[in-house]
Amino acid sequence: MQRKIRCLTLFFATFVLGFGLAACIPGGTPVPLPAGSPMPSQAIPATATFLPTARLTPLSSPTGTPLPSLFASNGGDLTNFYTLDTPGNTSIAFSPDGLLFATDEAGQAWILFSGIPGISQLPSHTIELSCAEREVSFAYSPDGQEIAYGCNGRLEIWDARQGEILTELRAAKTHDISALAYSADGKYLAAGTTEGVVSLWDAASGERLGDYDELVTEPPSSVRDVAFSPGGRYLAWTSRAGELLIWDLAARQKAGRLLYDKSILSCPTFSSDDSLVAYAVWHLDRVSTDIDILETKTIKLKDSFPGIKVENVVLLKFSPDDGKIMAVSARPNAAMLIFDLARRQTVTAFIANPDTSLRLMSAALSPDQGILAIGYYPHEVQFWATEPGPLH
Repeated sequence: MQRKIRCLTLFFATFVLGFGLAACIPGGTPVPLPAGSPMPSQAIPATATFLPTARLTPLSSPTGTPLPSLFASNGGDLTNFYTLDTPGNTSIAFSPDGLLFATDEAGQAWILFSGIPGISQLPSHTIELSCAEREVSFAYSPDGQEIAYGCNGRLEIWDARQGEILTELRAAKTHDISALAYSADGKYLAAGTTEGVVSLWDAASGERLGDYDELVTEPPSSVRDVAFSPGGRYLAWTSRAGELLIWDLAARQKAGRLLYDKSILSCPTFSSDDSLVAYAVWHLDRVSTDIDILETKTIKLKDSFPGIKVENVVLLKFSPDDGKIMAVSARPNAAMLIFDLARRQTVTAFIANPDTSLRLMSAALSPDQGILAIGYYPHEVQFWATEPGPLH
């Protein structure tokens, strides 16, 4: 992607999502809401004033060429070319076009700004949120026009460029939102909660299509991550109590469930053709992590990278050709690992930050796989790339 220097005004969007959950659905089958008209979009004005906060230093590349993919790196040539000093960072994301980057600021403000070389001097803006001392979740729509935000039991969809609320989503009960994901076509939004329920929404109308209450642990464990497959057939989610559940949306039935003892599962991610799903298994009793890969049709284990001496994987991605998998872990040091599936070995092992005073909270990969953003608590987001020279 050729990058041109632009000057855009970026706005912070506050997202607070009214999120109640329907009763448990027998058999786990999605049950439509009672008959009635879909919830209309609501033009709710922002209550806070947009405040200019900072400008990025120039990040233009003399060549103007796309950055090399991190999947092709050997780990030795990565450079921390920019660091943002901002508190919080429990959730971070690049927009699908790669022009914007978003992070929460300790539950108090959103920051939207350019995180891509080739775009310089972009003013950023903030808007106050009502999420003090709470973790937030958000997700960009595939076209980048909207961003969904969840916190304190509320779920809202905002205009990502203008900072205006488009739709407030409501449900029967209220639980904190712990994970959000859009389907690849942007039609559906999935929201996982701290009570172990995943709800499916029509993103355009705000209609809640159904709830999946399939986690079996007692008490219900928080949903850690949710993900749609690229083709839209499957929805997968993991829990903090060692559960993976895959739902076949086309067949409207559960495709499979796995339960791991004394483990936290995270970051389900699908191959480009929907045939495989990978996820991280953090074994609490062994202080190690496995990267397991299942066949979605059979729910049989196809491959595994066991006993990796890292903890708490916060990002897991297939390469565009599905030949490699990238994992970013939080402990003992922030690390990026890349696994070659054909050779069955680790081809990259890179320690991003040996500073143990910073606690890794989140990570995001740019759409062209050229930049890795890592969010730390209490106050830092680092941007890493494989092109060291021109990114100063």
